[in-house]
Amino acid sequence: MRADLYPGLQIAQAVHAAFAFAHQRPELVGPWMHNSNYLIVVSVPDEGALMDLISEAAHRGIGRTATREPDLDDELTAVALEPGPAAARLCASLPLALRGATPGVACRGIQPLTGPDQPPPLARAAPV
Repeated sequence: MRADLYPGLQIAQAVHAAFAFAHQRPELVGPWMHNSNYLIVVSVPDEGALMDLISEAAHRGIGRTATREPDLDDELTAVALEPGPAAARLCASLPLALRGATPGVACRGIQPLTGPDQPPPLARAAPV
């Protein structure tokens, strides 16, 4: 998922990608849940890096499902990869997602929390 998005949005997009992958590839999800159930979430800096990751996964023959967010002008936000050694090798050098994330801090295009129990709005910040 993209590290330049607000942490709560990062999680939502990762879950969207995982559910979409499970829906599209149920023949892979059942055996994965029975045999492994191992899951890791890593991050890339931005949309361009996510596109590069998806392209490399395609080149290596790794199944994948990408997610786009309509509230962010249909930007690419996350991808779920087919579980297995090839995906593990592809992602081995990427940092764990949300490492060092600071709650309430605005990231690219996303406003910080406005109250203790308020989710962040998806509206973009005004250009500077």
